[in-house]
Amino acid sequence: MFISNVVFTWGPQVESLSNTGDDWEHAYSYFRHSEKLLSGAPEKRSLIDVVSNLKRAVDHRIKYISTTYKIKKIPIYTPKSTIWDILAEMEVIKPIMLAKLLEIRNAVEHKFSDPPTQARCIEFAEFVWYFLRSTDSLAKQVSDGPFHKETYDSPFTIYYNGNPENEWKSNITALLPKGLTSLTPKTDYFEVSETTVQSGSNYKFALSKFRDSISEMYNRFGDDDLIIIGKLKNRNIELWFLKLYFRTT
Repeated sequence: MFISNVVFTWGPQVESLSNTGDDWEHAYSYFRHSEKLLSGAPEKRSLIDVVSNLKRAVDHRIKYISTTYKIKKIPIYTPKSTIWDILAEMEVIKPIMLAKLLEIRNAVEHKFSDPPTQARCIEFAEFVWYFLRSTDSLAKQVSDGPFHKETYDSPFTIYYNGNPENEWKSNITALLPKGLTSLTPKTDYFEVSETTVQSGSNYKFALSKFRDSISEMYNRFGDDDLIIIGKLKNRNIELWFLKLYFRTT
């Protein structure tokens, strides 16, 4: 089964979010300690501690996101893929400044190099603050997964079903007009394999069992329209959905 790329122009939405707990805030304790050390005129030893605590703040946040989202379970990556590389491709992090901070931290702690100047440490601290702030929403709440809807009151929707809870089951559920599907390859269509397909008439009949009347929105779902469940075949398509997942959380 093939589905038109036009679904990617539909507006993204999130069905539900769940809180992760309070431990996501712990990264800020390292950051605040660095800020305290940077106040006044810190000595060289204090600047070394600044770099170390900024690195700990970053490490804690990345590990927390990695564990919460079971990043290593995402099926498009191999066991050799690093967390940093995965999060960078997902556009969760920008790795250059993080790598620079790691380089400096290793230099001052393991090679006994001089720490950066106070001014440079302040720059790193501001970077880490922005990094933490930009990932707070990911750390605080986990999404069931994003979906695309043609319009607000349209029945036509495509769901990406992967999430940490099901260890990134890489399939989709789509409620689509038949005209956006094809049984043969077409330009600007993507493939879904191992599909189950149900007609709109069957869907509305099933829905009527649970509700006294079908809403006006689902009355617009035609008898010839389709409900499709299947696995994504193309890595780039799955990556697109994964990026959407992390962008909309």
